[in-house]
Amino acid sequence: MGRHLKIADFQTEIDGKGTDLFFLENRHGVRAAITNYGARVVALWLPDAAGEPDNIVAGYDTIDGYLDHDEAYLGAMVGRYANRIENASFELEGKRYHVTANEGKHHIHGGNKGFHNLVWEAEQPDMNSVKLGLELKDGEEGFPGNIKVEVTYSFSDSDELIIETGATTDRTTVLNVTNHSYFNLSGENGSATARSHRLQINADHFLPVTVDKIPEGSLKPVRNSPFDFRTFRAIGQHLDPTNEQLNIADGYDHNFVINNTTGQELTLAARVQEPVSGRGLELTTTEPGLQFFECVFPKEMELNLSSAFCLEPQHFPDSPNRSHYPSTVLKAGEQFYSKSTYRFRNDV
Repeated sequence: MGRHLKIADFQTEIDGKGTDLFFLENRHGVRAAITNYGARVVALWLPDAAGEPDNIVAGYDTIDGYLDHDEAYLGAMVGRYANRIENASFELEGKRYHVTANEGKHHIHGGNKGFHNLVWEAEQPDMNSVKLGLELKDGEEGFPGNIKVEVTYSFSDSDELIIETGATTDRTTVLNVTNHSYFNLSGENGSATARSHRLQINADHFLPVTVDKIPEGSLKPVRNSPFDFRTFRAIGQHLDPTNEQLNIADGYDHNFVINNTTGQELTLAARVQEPVSGRGLELTTTEPGLQFFECVFPKEMELNLSSAFCLEPQHFPDSPNRSHYPSTVLKAGEQFYSKSTYRFRNDV
């Protein structure tokens, strides 16, 4: 995987729709590769402090890799409902809906046919952007409403990967969308693990979870805990084997409550530094939550990276069942809009 991705290796037909690969590039020569299968970020080549580019995103070099191996939502847009819904059900306008239970008795990431494994309509208006569209029918995976979703990836000359999502519905529904890219700023040729990266999260609270990774319901202060990333520290610095929450997730897989979000303005969510390469990342978003996840990939996945982390801006898990969480309800006539910006730096 890396600098030699071929468009032809991503061109096939799935459910009667053609898949493809699109390259984005800004005036600095910073490049990204996007496929319309799952609206995925396939690769992102970022120079290090010495100017040497390397891919910093986990992925495969052919469409077959995603079809044969991917159970990790690599680089994909996920929905209709990103993260988990308890007992795969919720009540909306007096009616109970039962959606696909695809993680034990719970729902996760849109079900068996979520955004991640559907072929999106695609057009590339210029070298800096690609627009992807999807229509889902009322009742698919159990969710109400016909919805239309559009995702635009654009690469600014400030080295920002900008992800904008819009959606409409003809019937009241719930919607929670995020991007599920896995990063390692050390790059494919680097040796740094995810846990050696330095992370800052702009959050005073996080959501503790049950053994099924469903939120307990309350917000818990990060202060004096392994979840306190309010100032930079190595991801692996305070991995305490006696901490119940870290044991449940085998590390970090938790939603953080971003400070001072309005839903309208871009707000700082997180910053990451990888000191050896000098690469850095700053994430801003209109979303109220940030799912932070880190992992080591099993060798059988045959991936280009051995370990990585996800920073997924989104609404909170199980919001349809939690009236005190920010609402994920989308009504007919309303316009859903979400924006997240990943700004990359090479001067850490």
